[in-house]
Formats: sequence, C-alpha cells, structure tokens
Amino acid sequence: MQKEKEIYNQLQIDDLTDDAREIAERIGIENFRKLVQEFGGTNLYIPFLRSFPKFLSRIIPLLLEKGYSIRQVSQLLNVSQNTVRRYSGRN
Repeated sequence: MQKEKEIYNQLQIDDLTDDAREIAERIGIENFRKLVQEFGGTNLYIPFLRSFPKFLSRIIPLLLEKGYSIRQVSQLLNVSQNTVRRYSGRN
C-alpha cells in the first residue's frame, strides 16, 4: 500500500492531459492524486448545487434573510427564480 501511494505521489501537473490539468490546478495536485488513486477509471458525475434539495432548503431562506433578492439568490445558486420561491415558501 505504501509503495502504491509513492507511485501516485510521482504524478505531476506536467504529466496530465489538459482536462485533468484544469481539475488539478483548481483542487491542487495532492487532492487530484487522491481522486486518481481512489476513483481512477470511474466515470464521475459532479452534480450542480440544485441537485441537493436539503442544501437548498437550508441555504435559500438564509440568503433571503440576509437581504438577497429572489433574483440574486437565483443567480448565485444557478437555479430558477421559481426554485428559489419554492424553497423559500414565498409562492
């Protein structure tokens, strides 16, 4: 197991394809190495924030209480204004 980790530690930014490099630059090479080690070969779908209803139920009312408008919350979370209204209780 230790030798396997040492191999992954040799992976450098310059070794990566353009798409992989973009991810590694955003999350850091150490985190990218962990992703490759744990999930290498797996098709991974990264969901939008709108895919987490519990999060939306919690965050939308908080943002509205802080004074954000429905439109601002919609743009911030990349969801429709109707979605903001639905989770805010302001139908």
